[in-house]
Amino acid sequence: MDFIIENIYLLVLAAAGIAQWWKSTQEAKKERENSTPTRESAPRPVYQPYEEKFPSPVIPPPLPNKMGSPPPSLISMRKVQEELARQEAMNDK
Repeated sequence: MDFIIENIYLLVLAAAGIAQWWKSTQEAKKERENSTPTRESAPRPVYQPYEEKFPSPVIPPPLPNKMGSPPPSLISMRKVQEELARQEAMNDK
């Protein structure tokens, strides 16, 4: 009992420290409950979609042809040949 009476200041300091710790934990708990995380303040997830990490490359436009027009396809060549045959048949008549 003599120790408690002689060292009352240590007990008061310990009680004050415990009270301060308790108060700070309660305030932090209330703050966590009241605050809702926003997109900016929320931590980024470890997993990110592939498209975010590596965006798709931009495809350049096709190079212009030296003649200024694209080369004809096989279908259009057949149409041209059919048209030439029709015109020749008309010329022969």
